[in-house]
Amino acid sequence: MGIPTAIDLYLFSSIEQVQAIADDWLTQYNEYRPHDALGGVPPKQFMPRLITTTAADSRNQLSS
Repeated sequence: MGIPTAIDLYLFSSIEQVQAIADDWLTQYNEYRPHDALGGVPPKQFMPRLITTTAADSRNQLSS
């Protein structure tokens, strides 16, 4: 049968419950899971660095 997924771990009583669990899983997967493309850093940690770097780059370009 393979590796269980998040959906396999619950016995749902309504479609709303399925949606809530799926939304929570998606948030965890997209925001808190380390991403290889970001050097193993979760997006929630990477985004402030990106904003700071982008702002600094913009200031440097304006002062040039």
